[in-house]
Amino acid sequence: GYTRPAGHCFVGSATRGGRRLIAVILDAKVSACQETIPLLEWGFRRFPSRVAAARDRAMGAIPVRGGKRAAVAGRLARTVRLNWDAVGRAPDFRPTVEPLHVSAPVRPGDPVARFVVREAGKVVADAEIVATEAVEARSVAAAAGNPWALGLLGGGVLG
Repeated sequence: GYTRPAGHCFVGSATRGGRRLIAVILDAKVSACQETIPLLEWGFRRFPSRVAAARDRAMGAIPVRGGKRAAVAGRLARTVRLNWDAVGRAPDFRPTVEPLHVSAPVRPGDPVARFVVREAGKVVADAEIVATEAVEARSVAAAAGNPWALGLLGGGVLG
């Protein structure tokens, strides 16, 4: 568009590799559209995006409370990408797996943890980790770990 105070202006975006950049041009000297393309090209070069962890990547054993098994295998629910300034200092990314403290029963696809990437203490990316298999709940007697409790709960003394 054009206004006298702002001159020729343009707002546009471009997407590459699943990443979108937005450009705003104000008071363009020649053509706002022609000035947008070099700005977006510069942005994609200057701020590269890399895959930190791919979707479906195995994320190890995640603890499960009250299950017939103490842990469940987890996988990343989506790809995690990281962006940074290619000219500045190298980033110090710190990835961690943060369990959600889930209790059995657990079904495949249930959220069980978060994959979190921090840089200088700030979260810069995160994604859900989901269970790849089911974990059944332990029975009450098995959870008690006491055969005497089985008699009480199973119709013996108290039944």
